Amino acid sequence: MKKIVHIDLNAFFIQVESILDPKLNEVPAVVAYNSNRSVISTSNYLARSFGINSGMPLGLAKGMCSSLVVVNPKYHLYSEYSHRFIEFLKTKTKLVEQVSIDEAFLDLSEYLLDGKENEMLFDLQMEIYKKTNLKCSIGYSYTKYFAKLASDYKKPLGLTLITKDNYKDIVYPLSINKVNGLGKKTCEYLSSFGINTVSDLLTTKDENIINYLGSRYNEFVDYLNGRSSDIVSSEKYVAKSISTERTLSIDEEDINLITELVEKCSLELIKQLKKNNEIAYGLTIKIRTNDFKTFTKKRLCNKPLTTSEIITINAMNLFEELNINKPIRLVGLKLDKLISNDDILENNKDTETIF
Repeated sequence: MKKIVHIDLNAFFIQVESILDPKLNEVPAVVAYNSNRSVISTSNYLARSFGINSGMPLGLAKGMCSSLVVVNPKYHLYSEYSHRFIEFLKTKTKLVEQVSIDEAFLDLSEYLLDGKENEMLFDLQMEIYKKTNLKCSIGYSYTKYFAKLASDYKKPLGLTLITKDNYKDIVYPLSINKVNGLGKKTCEYLSSFGINTVSDLLTTKDENIINYLGSRYNEFVDYLNGRSSDIVSSEKYVAKSISTERTLSIDEEDINLITELVEKCSLELIKQLKKNNEIAYGLTIKIRTNDFKTFTKKRLCNKPLTTSEIITINAMNLFEELNINKPIRLVGLKLDKLISNDDILENNKDTETIF
């Protein structure tokens, strides 16, 4: 049986900010662009005690906590700390699967000794902190799905082991909100039928629930009973997309101000591309109007988006195609179809040019 570990860096963005400024550990703090209408990226645990979480409008959060400290995001710095974290994990095993900027799966079957898993994982947790200055929660199990559930079970600095002997005791009482793959609306629907825990979901005979989830119901039955993948892939992690957005301080119709925001977003995306040594071919613009309606338009480009100017020109063309005639409160850009420059160079080595 494999020994799968999931490691999740706790409140990662604000944690990095707290390394730079330890005073942030003593106050409720969030990472967000400092506009009342922007959205919180990450909150520390003091802020969470006020009910402040990621995805919440900053203005609402300030109303919930008058002493809230707001830190502008530094994505290039978060990438640096993420790289240190992943490189350290690779010193323990070659089987490291990075799944986001702040989390990874490891296959530690050859590393962890039978009966010593808890002690050795605690030591690993402390070593990660010593080597990278980053605090994390660790989940251990025999499938990736259970390992992820285990790392989410207790935060911050949690260490949870889900085994074949104890999984029903840990997993079955969990709220359905803790189940990976069940979204907010689905959980609300399930709750309306009295499905509030994993146990409720697994034992239901209600055809409304089973039909609503369709084939996914049997998948959840398998996953939540320890029947899922235990394969950790060590292939290089590449983000599927990168994005950024800006919320205006007041609703705007001035095309010049909107263009300035698009330019700022473009500059930030180019910095991320250069940091990751990537190019992009896909571009999406996102516009939210003053009535909270969201409009998007996507383009797949023939040539790579390699400068902020090229991104801005393409984004404004998409904006014109949307033909929005309402005041705008938010502008966002997303790049996808990302390709590593290393891959391009490698492919070029195999290409013979004939003159």
